[in-house]
Amino acid sequence: MKRPAQAGTRNGDGNEWTIRLHPRVLRDVSEFGLQNRDFRPTLAALSIELRRNPKQFAKKSGCLHGTRAARLRYRGRDAWRAVFQLDERAREVLVLSLAPHDEAYEVAARRMKMRVVR
Repeated sequence: MKRPAQAGTRNGDGNEWTIRLHPRVLRDVSEFGLQNRDFRPTLAALSIELRRNPKQFAKKSGCLHGTRAARLRYRGRDAWRAVFQLDERAREVLVLSLAPHDEAYEVAARRMKMRVVR
């Protein structure tokens, strides 16, 4: 997962998804590393899945309406989430947060509000 966006792999309908990371998510991914085996799946594997089919991940509701979240485990026990929005027209995945479960949702909600205000 890199910023600026890079081309994704082709999915069943022949269109590609790209991934963009919020700057703080980019920093975290750079620090952890895509191949870090403390994450299950690894961030590299998650990146592949997001490019192939981001719609496989659960939709969120309430203040997170319009987002989806991918489940991760950190060090085998800690529940983490990658929370993202889809831009259907641009075929783009914007990753808003990557953090432990509750923090990921709180940060994503805050970042969504900031985007609306701008």
